[in-house]
Amino acid sequence: MDLKGRIVLWTPASSDTSFNNALYQKLTDAGTAAIMYVGYGLSVYRPTPILRLDESGVPVLRDRLAQGPLTLTLNGVGTGADAYYLHHSVDGRIPAGADWFDRRSELAEVRTTQLTHGYPSDPKDMYAWTTWHGLTLFQQTTRYRPPAEQTLHFSPGVEWTTATFHYQYDIGDRVYPLGTLVGAPTVYRAGGDYRDDWMSAPFNPALGRQAGAAQVVREGDKLKVALPVFSDAAGHRAETAPGADSGSTVLTDDSGKVLARNAAPGRATFDLPREQGWYRLTVDATRTSPDPVTWMLGTRVTSEWRLRSGHERSAAPARLLDLDYRLPLTGENAADPGKPLGYTVGLTAQGERKALPIASLKVWYATDGTDWKPASAARGTDGRWKVTVPALGTGKVDLRSTVTDASGASLTETLTDAYNSGCADIWCSQR
Repeated sequence: MDLKGRIVLWTPASSDTSFNNALYQKLTDAGTAAIMYVGYGLSVYRPTPILRLDESGVPVLRDRLAQGPLTLTLNGVGTGADAYYLHHSVDGRIPAGADWFDRRSELAEVRTTQLTHGYPSDPKDMYAWTTWHGLTLFQQTTRYRPPAEQTLHFSPGVEWTTATFHYQYDIGDRVYPLGTLVGAPTVYRAGGDYRDDWMSAPFNPALGRQAGAAQVVREGDKLKVALPVFSDAAGHRAETAPGADSGSTVLTDDSGKVLARNAAPGRATFDLPREQGWYRLTVDATRTSPDPVTWMLGTRVTSEWRLRSGHERSAAPARLLDLDYRLPLTGENAADPGKPLGYTVGLTAQGERKALPIASLKVWYATDGTDWKPASAARGTDGRWKVTVPALGTGKVDLRSTVTDASGASLTETLTDAYNSGCADIWCSQR
């Protein structure tokens, strides 16, 4: 069949990305002018242009094409500058014929940035739901395409929870979200100045306010671990991705002798002696890419805490250190490949509200996970430390940090594919 100069409607028989990429190349070699592609399982887009189609509209399109040549007009729609999440209630009766009116000036505003994590960078949903008198109500949804900036408007005075995720993938007949992030329940007030950044690198365990309740607790003589390992830099709580996340959770004494382990990253319940003592808790987590969805940043996270713990009559947060990274990256979570990257690091501890003084901080970087080089790290005037990584060209950058506080507690954290330096991935050039 002569395909030169023609537009091809392609419904793939397989979701195997490698197979479809090879077939795309054959269509390109045949001189195809453009491809209308149904579904996913394709990660190349040039030189032949791709128009993605949703499966639901394909039968109608095929029927129209069977009648003869067809002219299509495409209208691009960008992410709206504003999105609204509204709640009204009437106590004691059913609101018959209710007619509610909202003024934007009376709503709470949250200025957000939604960064893109990687392919596929298609439109995504931002979910929000209220909790009213202990009852979780129906969630509301708006759509955005990252990278984007939006102002979210919320009805004030009620508790809102927001969430988003990177994409969905299949395991058998089950569908799971990959990269789910959930914000802490928040009661906004009208006129308040709120900011929220979503899907911002680097990805690492979250122990702060956004993560919600304590993630590692000592209760009696048990250490209970439920860490959101792949949280974003803003600290939104990450959900485990079945079939994509693997790793281990290991507890040792201070000498390194293994006391217990669990073959799941960030999930365990360990028995400890009643007496106070120093321990080391290590979480090693790897996130693979369930085809055809790709998880490009934060592919592996290893965190080792030195903590002191003893018997607690009731559940109490274990005092684990938490690094607060603030990297000035683009909407693609990228640094300028031709310039040094300067960023700041702060320190908190689970269960404590105030920032902690950093006793010592050492940082290393790599682009291959093995050849680690020291980065510059210096104490700033505001209690945060300034870290400088030199210009590295185009690629992905790994970070390793070791921090201690005055009590002797410490954290060593290794983040593989922490952020982009420039963008080496095919999807970046397609935007």
